[in-house]
Amino acid sequence: MREIDYEYDRMEADGWQIHTVSASLDYRDGAEFDDELRNRLRLVEIGTSSFTSEHRIERADGSLVAEGTVTHVAVSLESEEPIAVPDDFREAVADYQGGLLE
Repeated sequence: MREIDYEYDRMEADGWQIHTVSASLDYRDGAEFDDELRNRLRLVEIGTSSFTSEHRIERADGSLVAEGTVTHVAVSLESEEPIAVPDDFREAVADYQGGLLE
């Protein structure tokens, strides 16, 4: 979220938060203590009230440790009911990733 300049405190200031509704992770190789790991993430879909990200966990040398997806739903801070993903968030993702997502 830092990379797209839309951190969680900005979500809260805008009156929303995210809840995880689905997560899947496939392990491809083991990691050891002191391995430097990098979590690469990109949003692959933004729906009306949810978005899905792909994760790729790699060692510093680029070798794959795990990969998977996470789906979040946008919810109102006040009611905790689902809301539409705000346009400002959609635009921040599009600016960072080079285009709008469906």
